[in-house]
Amino acid sequence: MLGGGMDSFQLLVPHSGCEDTDMYKQYEQLRGLIALKKNELNQISVADQVCTTFGLHPKFPFLRDLYNTGDAILVANTGVMTKDVTLENYREETVTRLFGHNTMAKEINTLDPYDTVPYTAPLGRFTDAVVDNYSVRAVSIDTSTESLVGRLDVSPPVYSIDRNGATSFNERESIENMETSVRSLNGQSEVGSGLFSEIFSKAFMEAMIRQDFLLII
Repeated sequence: MLGGGMDSFQLLVPHSGCEDTDMYKQYEQLRGLIALKKNELNQISVADQVCTTFGLHPKFPFLRDLYNTGDAILVANTGVMTKDVTLENYREETVTRLFGHNTMAKEINTLDPYDTVPYTAPLGRFTDAVVDNYSVRAVSIDTSTESLVGRLDVSPPVYSIDRNGATSFNERESIENMETSVRSLNGQSEVGSGLFSEIFSKAFMEAMIRQDFLLII
């Protein structure tokens, strides 16, 4: 899942063969000074669309090549809606906020506009469906883990690691054998152990186990 915003009308532009309307001319008039030059666009041929030829931004020749080899698709005019609406009634009829980048990003990540499985996302729900029969782990690299979140009582924990990979605990040891000592200290439990110290030690040891896993994948 990619983050950030994109001006999609500058990425995919109507070029030619647009039925009875010159849609490039409409685009040019609406975009004004920032309109892309028609002869600079990377052209792609399409079928069953309002235009037979569209143009991709001049800096995206690789996307044109991927499209032409069948390795990329472009899906326009998409968003999360719970029902068909009009300009006059969308405020009253829609569940989702249609014009907020943050709200649309959340809806795309979760794909559950009716909140049938609240606070979960598609990859997390997929993990929930197979966790009983397969050993599965969810790993997020250098980004939000929202799309990986499943049900708290079902899904395994989601791991997040830096883009440069996982690092060892206390990589630059200030005390000799610190990791061994810390593991030993937090792995022990006694009759007089306190509730909060037990919770902390359990969470710490689980984090160490996850770290060991991430170092070998």
